[in-house]
Amino acid sequence: MLKTIAQEWPTVSCKAVDLDPTQAAYTLAAQLYDEIIADDHLIDVGYVVSRRRTMQAVPADLPQQAEAQVNIDRTSVVLVTGGARGITAEVAYALATRYQPTLVLVGSSPAPPPDESPLTAGRLSPKELKLALINQAHSPNEEVALSKVDASYKRLLKEREIRATLQRIKAAGANVEYVQVDVRDEQAVTHLVEHIYRSYGRLDGLIHGAGIIEDKLLVDKQPDSFDRVFDTKVDGAFLFSRAIHAESLRFTAFFASSAGAFGNRGQCDYAAANGVLNKLAQYLNQRTTGRVVSINWGAWAAGMVSPELAMQFAANGIGLLSVDTGCQAFNNELRYGVKQDAEVVIVAEAVEPNLQVAP
Repeated sequence: MLKTIAQEWPTVSCKAVDLDPTQAAYTLAAQLYDEIIADDHLIDVGYVVSRRRTMQAVPADLPQQAEAQVNIDRTSVVLVTGGARGITAEVAYALATRYQPTLVLVGSSPAPPPDESPLTAGRLSPKELKLALINQAHSPNEEVALSKVDASYKRLLKEREIRATLQRIKAAGANVEYVQVDVRDEQAVTHLVEHIYRSYGRLDGLIHGAGIIEDKLLVDKQPDSFDRVFDTKVDGAFLFSRAIHAESLRFTAFFASSAGAFGNRGQCDYAAANGVLNKLAQYLNQRTTGRVVSINWGAWAAGMVSPELAMQFAANGIGLLSVDTGCQAFNNELRYGVKQDAEVVIVAEAVEPNLQVAP
């Protein structure tokens, strides 16, 4: 969160200092004083006894031709939160294509009906769809509220995306189940995990990709909005980590964001949540035999990146991960990444800034 605040308030010195509680109070005071007056622009600093440490992202290629550390096959059962839409849906489809495992996809939306209504099926333009929804909801004695039509339109688009994801995965030869669960609800999460063990007899992997964004500068951010964004990422990670049988889990992959590693203007809540995922991955990785990794993704050319945001990235020379590149990077990281790398950053290569695009 401080890394984001430092970007939003460039004239304010922002620093998180981890002190060693085994040291004398005067030593801690001196270290803290030195950090306050230091003009180094570092935000994350820690002390082990008297040794000062900072965190820095460094290039770390995967081992060449190494034996796979995680194996997935047709007998594997993988739980994917946020897995029916966005980039997690693409990753789930890639897993289905490569390995044909059983995938349990978790989303916040209700499961869509098997087939779309004939009144809207085949219609693509927003204008056509909304007109069809108005006709569908029309009552002789009641006007159709535009807010109701807009809500129906958004729900229809979600249903289409979820339905398409499920159809693609089935066509790839994998078993798939979709379950509506609020990942912040402890009882619902516990029941889901129990259902998986009862129905399939095992659970081999967790991909926690559920998340929302409600970007605002810190001065405009409302507490309830902060909680929604933060809790969806963090509560879900903690609840699933507690409910799953860690001793038989082959891998846990948290889908974090580069905002968690570096901060990002307008995303104090999202950056803070992803920062927690990074630390939780380190904690769990030290205490379990399976692979635990928090992947700090850069922007994908899919998912939460709107066309307007993509233009901003292009104007600033920030590359976007293609779906194929991102899915391949995930597969490589999961199977060949080393256990001690619990926190990794995967971003696209920088591109030449498009100065013709208005930021």
